[in-house]
Amino acid sequence: MKSQIKKFIARDTRGRIFMNIPDKVETSQILQDNGDRYCPPHRWPHSLPITGQLVTDEPCHIHQKAWRQYGHHEPFCQFLKCPHYQAMLQAKSKFKSK
Repeated sequence: MKSQIKKFIARDTRGRIFMNIPDKVETSQILQDNGDRYCPPHRWPHSLPITGQLVTDEPCHIHQKAWRQYGHHEPFCQFLKCPHYQAMLQAKSKFKSK
C-alpha cells in the first residue's frame, strides 16, 4: 500500500505531482478519434497555485473513480472553462456504457 501511495504522489520528470493517477483515461482513447485535446493551462493540483509550474501538456481525460470525476474533475473543468468539456462528458458517458 505504501508503494502505491508513493507512486500516486510521485513527481513526474518535470517535478509535478498527481500526474500519474492510475484511473485516468484519455478521451481520445475512449472516443477513438485523433482529437488533440488538452486540459487548459493550470497549476493546481499538480503544483502550487500561484508560484508553481504551469501544466500545459495534460491530455483531456476522465477518471474512472466517481468521487474524483464528480467531486473534482468536472467542477474544475467548468471553472477553467475547458473548451473540451462536452467531449469529456461524451467520453465519460461512453466509458460508463461499456
